[in-house]
Amino acid sequence: MKIAVKIGSSLLTHINDGLNSEAILKICQQIAELQHSGHRVFLVTSGAVSSDPQKQRPKNLRAAVGMGRLISRYIQYFDIFGVEAGQMLLTDHDLHRQCRDSLINLFKAAMDNRVVPIVNANDTVDWQELEQLDICADNDILFMNLCLALKPDLAIIGFDQFGVLDEDDHVVSVVNEHNFLPLLVEAQGSSDTGHGEFGMNTKMQVARILAQNGIKTLLAPGKIERFILGAVSELSHPTYKFGTQFQFNQLELDFQDTDRFRVKTVAELRLEHGIFS
Repeated sequence: MKIAVKIGSSLLTHINDGLNSEAILKICQQIAELQHSGHRVFLVTSGAVSSDPQKQRPKNLRAAVGMGRLISRYIQYFDIFGVEAGQMLLTDHDLHRQCRDSLINLFKAAMDNRVVPIVNANDTVDWQELEQLDICADNDILFMNLCLALKPDLAIIGFDQFGVLDEDDHVVSVVNEHNFLPLLVEAQGSSDTGHGEFGMNTKMQVARILAQNGIKTLLAPGKIERFILGAVSELSHPTYKFGTQFQFNQLELDFQDTDRFRVKTVAELRLEHGIFS
């Protein structure tokens, strides 16, 4: 299978101390197990800015310092498990239609050669991406666009909650067209790192779009041991006791505002970030 994994900053870094090396090691170990089992995996990682704990620095400088630290740690730990990885830093331009074929071919070549692509938005040069850290979790939108281009079998979004929560703070095992809008309204706030004021809303919008496009999608509890492997197992053989699955059938959508279900460009999503509030 082709498996897409997205890891949020809160799973990779300590609030005030930069990288969480133990967490990165465990992520690499799980992806290596998948790779050695014959699966193809690509990883979208947040955490470049928060990997540099010097908060008084400009964000693009923190991104430059932090991304070097983050990617070196990934490569160091993947080497331990006999997996080769390659860094891919993307800007909005790389997601434009005229660049998409080249991007798809690059990822296909990497995975065909058993190289795990490690992807992040290029925060050092993309000032719009840095601005969005105060508005929404933009790497989730990057992840969405890559998944729509590469069509993985499974999409796993690791974050710092147990799943989507209802009004009583109970985990909702399945989100579909019947409960999506009430849960979207209920979704609140950001992770403990302070990145992405509307991060949960963004994740739900992204997960809905991926599921609507036929990609099995799960918001996975990233604080649980071996959550990536647990997510693969859950999506392959559902128990509905692990994280939150998104299940949408395009033919069953009955919202009056059907435009909410049109796949939008990064630029459109940025301009319309109010839909995440």
